[in-house]
Amino acid sequence: MIVFLNIPLIAHRAHLRKLQSHLFKGAWASRPLSSPRGRPSCAALVCCALTFLFFVPLLAAQTAINLKKPVSESLKPDVLYWSLDGGTVGHSEPAEVEDGSGNGFTGKLRSGKIHPEPVYAPGKFGTALRFHGVTPPVTGEDGLQRTADPSSSIGWRVRDTPDVPDLQKFELAGKSFTAGLWIKLEKINEGESQSVFLMNWGTSPASQWSFILVKDQRDEWIMRMLRTKSVGTHVLSDGAWHHVAFSLEAKEGEILVTYWLDGEILGEPVTNPAVIAESQSVADQIFQVGERNVANFSTGFAGLLDDVFVTSGVHTFQP
Repeated sequence: MIVFLNIPLIAHRAHLRKLQSHLFKGAWASRPLSSPRGRPSCAALVCCALTFLFFVPLLAAQTAINLKKPVSESLKPDVLYWSLDGGTVGHSEPAEVEDGSGNGFTGKLRSGKIHPEPVYAPGKFGTALRFHGVTPPVTGEDGLQRTADPSSSIGWRVRDTPDVPDLQKFELAGKSFTAGLWIKLEKINEGESQSVFLMNWGTSPASQWSFILVKDQRDEWIMRMLRTKSVGTHVLSDGAWHHVAFSLEAKEGEILVTYWLDGEILGEPVTNPAVIAESQSVADQIFQVGERNVANFSTGFAGLLDDVFVTSGVHTFQP
């Protein structure tokens, strides 16, 4: 035990001295950290114990996800994990996507009214799913452009899998969480504005949250999540794989959203008073990737998606 405690004592003497000055008053604040024989003093032992008790668990709760590997090799996502592996390239089998989190949120490949079901293709890791194209927008009577027919997607609905072991895992109201996936855009409408729903939970305005890509007329993209957006514009339509992600830290009456691109943080975290409410009904308990669940402002996704995850806690990424 003495040898073990000597390691942090030597390596972090400055930290322990600062901690000691904050924790103690009077004589204890200036007591030596080691005895005349070189062993840790009582003050040092108390500081070490408090460091391991309070700070180490805090660091362990945050994982740096290594993007050179599937996310499951850095942590086990505890909400949802669709690796999209094991598919038959060029086909839509299996039509069900296994949830690697163990929570039973099995996804189903869904065709759009115009586009067929997604098909499996070589992915960033193993296989991925290819989505077939952009649905032309339609201008409504109010002058706003919407998609008349939903595009293809991967979806989970509670009514399709009523025996989900723990539905509360996806109730993220008031909780911090991190979500991300690999994308490879293959087709864009050049010079036109586009929006793509990468992830979407729920249908009611109160409980719904969406992770969206929005392209401007310069063909550069931003990310959006709950009325926040990433800093600056980004070139994503270059035919390469890109990892897009966000972490949401739930605070009292507001959220703090951090956006990530290819393992690099995009600017400073964005604060917004928006909050996520609990699901309003069974119809609200639906999760889609690649599209929303109804006709909307999305123009659909054209390209490949891989390694989709949602997990609790605020995590970071390594390129």
